[in-house]
Amino acid sequence: MQIRELNTKLNAFITILADQAFEEAKNAEEEIKAGNWRSPLHGIPVGIKDFYDTAGIKTTAAFEHFKDRIPTKDATGVAKLKEAGTIIIGKMNMHKLGMGRNLTVTVISPSAISEQFRDFWGVYGGFVGIFAGGFVGAFAKLMFDRRKKRNENE
Repeated sequence: MQIRELNTKLNAFITILADQAFEEAKNAEEEIKAGNWRSPLHGIPVGIKDFYDTAGIKTTAAFEHFKDRIPTKDATGVAKLKEAGTIIIGKMNMHKLGMGRNLTVTVISPSAISEQFRDFWGVYGGFVGIFAGGFVGAFAKLMFDRRKKRNENE
């Protein structure tokens, strides 16, 4: 999958949930076709910053001591996104414990940000969100293309 390939270079995601996301996309498609539209976000892929708890999914906050932490409950915002029918494709990289802006020092999944990706103030990290957002968009296109191809074959 393209996200995994690009992530080996960029490390925009700490955890990628591609298999789970494809299953959720199939379920969302069935729900929508059956007229069970949850919200305008139903079926839209999203990335969740690794700072926010996701039940049953590793949440590290990019902190080595939390590298094996798996919460049992979703953060409120995550629960609301799930209720709306979004598809979580992964946990996005961040600065250790959210304490800073320089993503070159994230512990769990060091970012491969180079000089060309400094933000307007000369600090690394601002564009990692753009890269991760691009991954989410690419995943949405991939899911749309697969759905379209499957519908053409039916």
